[in-house]
Parts: sequence; C-alpha cells; structure tokens
Amino acid sequence: MKRILVVDDHISSVNVLRNIIIYSTRNIAETSTDPLEAYELIKKNHIDLVISDTEMPGMTGLELKARLNKEGINVPFIGMSGKDEYEEKWRELGCTFLQKPYSLDDLKAAIEANL
Repeated sequence: MKRILVVDDHISSVNVLRNIIIYSTRNIAETSTDPLEAYELIKKNHIDLVISDTEMPGMTGLELKARLNKEGINVPFIGMSGKDEYEEKWRELGCTFLQKPYSLDDLKAAIEANL
C-alpha cells in the first residue's frame, strides 16, 4: 500500500478524498487542512503522492510543490482547482492537474498514473 497525503483547507473535500483513497484505491490516506503542516509531514515522513488543492491560506499548493522541489524533495503531486487557469502552472511543476469537479474515474486514473 502507498501513502497518499491530501492537502485541502476544506475539511469536507479532505474527508471525501480520504474515503476514496481508502475504499477505492486501497491505499493509506494522510490528511492535512494546513499546507504548512503538510510541508512538515512531507519532510518528516515517506509520502508516495500528494493530492493538493491550489488556493489555500498561508501557502498555495503550487508554492508547496515549488518549495519541496527547491529542497530536492521530489514527491509526485496531483494539483486540483476549480479554475482551469492553474493547469499550466501545475504542469510546469511536473504535476498532474485535475479540474474540479472531477469524475471518480479521472481521480482514480490520476492516482494510478502517479503511483
């Protein structure tokens, strides 16, 4: 089983994604509603994949990924947003992008492709 970290400031989104990861992909789901906390979790633990919202208080998902890259921590990311304007920015960081709302099949395919 792989460890997937979900980062989103909306607890309802975190809970939905956690349940999908546990029950649909049979992986371990870690969660955080704070990108700064997520940063520390990634630095201190082995995480196989991060699924991150884009717009969050304190640090965007894009800033989180860029900061990790700068420190040589190369963990795969799936970036999410309801705004398609972020797709290119996520792809520039080497990440998969899913626009909200996404289908369960698209999410599962993105997770599989990144693991």
